[in-house]
Amino acid sequence: TGIPSPDITWQFNMADITIGMTKYIVNTSSVVGSDKNNEVTSELIVTTSDMTDAGMYTCQANNSVLSTSMDSVEVVVQFIPNVTISGSDTVTSPDTFQYT
Repeated sequence: TGIPSPDITWQFNMADITIGMTKYIVNTSSVVGSDKNNEVTSELIVTTSDMTDAGMYTCQANNSVLSTSMDSVEVVVQFIPNVTISGSDTVTSPDTFQYT
């Protein structure tokens, strides 16, 4: 919240996430409260995730009155491994397989 309304920006591993990056959707909305404070909410959606999405995501709020306010979260991405044995079919864990 704040007057004037803060601008919200997102970063991944200290690099700006910008509008137009197809991997991310940023939804930001603003509501003027009864106390005349402007409440701004923002969410970041990763549309397709893979191992490269693991890292630190940071949300920053800035306006012309106060310095930056930020919060960060570290994201860990886990995937089921694929295993190939001597040219046989690929087996995705946790499937059970036998190799002799």
